[in-house]
Amino acid sequence: MLLLFCLGLAPSASARDKFASNLGLLDRLTQEAVEEAADSLALPRGSAVTVLSRMPREGSAFVIQRLARALSDRGHTVRMVLPDAEIPAIEPEPEEPAGGTQHVDDSHPGRAKAKAQQAARAAAEGDTTGFFADSLEALDLGIPLEEFREKKAEEAAREEAEAQKAAEQAEREAAESLQVVSSVATLPAGEVIDVDVLEFGISYAEASRKLLFGPVRFSRIAGAFFQLTLLRGPEGTVERVVSVERHEVDRLAAWQKTLAEGATYPFAKPELLAPGLGRYVEPAVVVTIVGSLVYLFYQNQN
Repeated sequence: MLLLFCLGLAPSASARDKFASNLGLLDRLTQEAVEEAADSLALPRGSAVTVLSRMPREGSAFVIQRLARALSDRGHTVRMVLPDAEIPAIEPEPEEPAGGTQHVDDSHPGRAKAKAQQAARAAAEGDTTGFFADSLEALDLGIPLEEFREKKAEEAAREEAEAQKAAEQAEREAAESLQVVSSVATLPAGEVIDVDVLEFGISYAEASRKLLFGPVRFSRIAGAFFQLTLLRGPEGTVERVVSVERHEVDRLAAWQKTLAEGATYPFAKPELLAPGLGRYVEPAVVVTIVGSLVYLFYQNQN
């Protein structure tokens, strides 16, 4: 009998095969919700759209990425603006070709800055390699060599300052084009989808034992509730609002908890309150007290 009882408590192989992790469950519910939302938004086929969240919460980036994938599968050109996204560095300046006479654009801010710095250093250090050329130019202008080199150094410094200013302006423009949108005034032009994550996560409830010393089982509750607002930027005119939700409840055994959470679950882990003996002790105490009172009542009657 004890052997059969122990075998009954052991998890079966089929239970392990059908088991889904918390992250996998959230991913499936999110994917189902955004697929429905992508159809409900009814965007013009092939249109360009920006997906962002003006009020980011836990899971916002997760939802934005899956919505962007769903829209891309439907033929849309999608630009994602993820919360706390790092702005990539400015592309490096083009390098000099190894050989040949290929034309190089000196108007690039980085190259102009480097060229100006090189000229300034050469003039400041009294570069002897340019002495003969400077002497000829000073002779053509009819001014002393020292005065010519001073003017040349001033011009190089001025070019360096202008190049520095142009490089900083280019960096600011690149940063502004990739920054996280936080207000209606900064919405990009065109179709914009604002994702508001109202519910996203896993919780545990109703932990109990089948018998007094039986295995612990608990309910796992998964929820995904999103509100998507279709806006027309940069004014922020509201064109459509769509709400989608998915919920699922299943029953797990205590041995499945660790597998459900996994080693790198990226969101807040739910807490499981294991059942104690209070649910058995308190009713037993009440029954004992009531039984004692009934017994004393009949004893007094006799």
